[in-house]
Amino acid sequence: MPKYRKGVSGNPSGRPKGALNKHTQLAQLMEEHAEALVSKTIELALSGDTIALRLCIERLIPKITDRITTVVMPDLSVIKTSKIVPKLLQSLAGQELSIPELKSLMDLLNEHDSEIEVKNKKNEKLELNTKDSIEAARIYQQIMMRRI
Repeated sequence: MPKYRKGVSGNPSGRPKGALNKHTQLAQLMEEHAEALVSKTIELALSGDTIALRLCIERLIPKITDRITTVVMPDLSVIKTSKIVPKLLQSLAGQELSIPELKSLMDLLNEHDSEIEVKNKKNEKLELNTKDSIEAARIYQQIMMRRI
């Protein structure tokens, strides 16, 4: 016999369907006073209340990491692929970058390195200079392990 029957609640005396959680109930209670509360918070922040000031900065102003930045890039269409990364780094020299921007740049560089490595492995010739089949199998295994 199955542990749970279809259509029967495991907790029949639990919260009824459609009941609002506490967060939603509080939000509905404060909704009519929202404008006055925001105005008062700004007023307190302007008068020097550090907690109100922190609230205004954290809640009302978007995070700096979400800003859009403009970077002047050289024309990469005329540059060989192997020279794109140095040109990219040169164009970013002296720019102020945030931590998330630096992480994105490092991810891009790591992806570029991985693609070059894969391309180099595909172009690698398989040459076995031995007549001994066991030695040839060992060399082949080493080459294949490097490709992984």
